[in-house]
Amino acid sequence: MDRCDVLTTLRKHRISSTEQRRRILAEIHSLDGTFTVASLKESGSLERIDEATIFRTVALFLERGVVRSVGDSERGQVFEKNCEHNPAHGHFRCTVCGTWSCLPPFSGEESGLLFTMLPDEYAAETVSVVFQGVCPRCFGGRETSGRRAFLPEK
Repeated sequence: MDRCDVLTTLRKHRISSTEQRRRILAEIHSLDGTFTVASLKESGSLERIDEATIFRTVALFLERGVVRSVGDSERGQVFEKNCEHNPAHGHFRCTVCGTWSCLPPFSGEESGLLFTMLPDEYAAETVSVVFQGVCPRCFGGRETSGRRAFLPEK
């Protein structure tokens, strides 16, 4: 996956550049999936930055649109980078192991369809789609027809 430049991203979002912000954003840019503040803290490159600083920095990045929130987990709020290299897509949260997986990006038609589901009196800015159930690893090769138990019969 392509990566954005840290300094360009900070300038674009009008965030002053500090060493800690650059290091945290570099770690976020290196990820291909979701993250929590706790998982960032556990990364080897950020071990000398305290969790409160990581939390405040991620909160600032969320406020300025550098990252987007995709849901909550037992380890805290789940985020992902918000850039041209990470287009809008849904997520899957496994209710057995707790992992989050990114699903393929929405097509233009699918994105448009999501917004048509909203009544006219609302003005949505973003859409978040999270499926919850059992991931392939936890499902363990069992018969897969039951995974779509909530879909109507055709």
